[in-house]
Amino acid sequence: MQTNSYYISEQVQKNEEKGRYIAENVLSDFLKNYQYCVTATPVDCYVDLKGTITTSKRNLDFQVEVKQRYKSEEQIMKYGSNVELRVDKYNRMLTESPNGTSLLYMVLLNESTVYLFNMKKLDWSKVSTFNWKIRQTQVDPNSPYLYYPTYKIPTTLAFAKLDCSKYFQQWN
Repeated sequence: MQTNSYYISEQVQKNEEKGRYIAENVLSDFLKNYQYCVTATPVDCYVDLKGTITTSKRNLDFQVEVKQRYKSEEQIMKYGSNVELRVDKYNRMLTESPNGTSLLYMVLLNESTVYLFNMKKLDWSKVSTFNWKIRQTQVDPNSPYLYYPTYKIPTTLAFAKLDCSKYFQQWN
């Protein structure tokens, strides 16, 4: 018999695999005119993907944090078109990434739209913070709710907005 913690761990792993699969396919389409390499990182890493774009002039290293978010039209109307990134997650990305590496935040919204943010070029004057009440382990319905300081990033600050619905259909 599987224990609840085993089931939760398995769910976390599946969600990570799904997000990385979608993200790798989106990046493949987005970077199709470039020579590039993208690799998935271990689940406990501070980012989900690491990669390099090679041009005739230089190599550009980048790291990508991927989050899947689900919001109803009512939530979007009530709270605006924003995406969330926990402050502790962003701080870990900053402190653990090598100098000169681009930090990208990829949000897969409602299994249809991808927003890509370059975190080092973000206009932080337009980003607000709030205390987000979410489950400690989001896939565990018995996990306690905790408050996390969180950035609220307007989707208008994304440098790219892409359709990703076909990749979710391929996954499912």
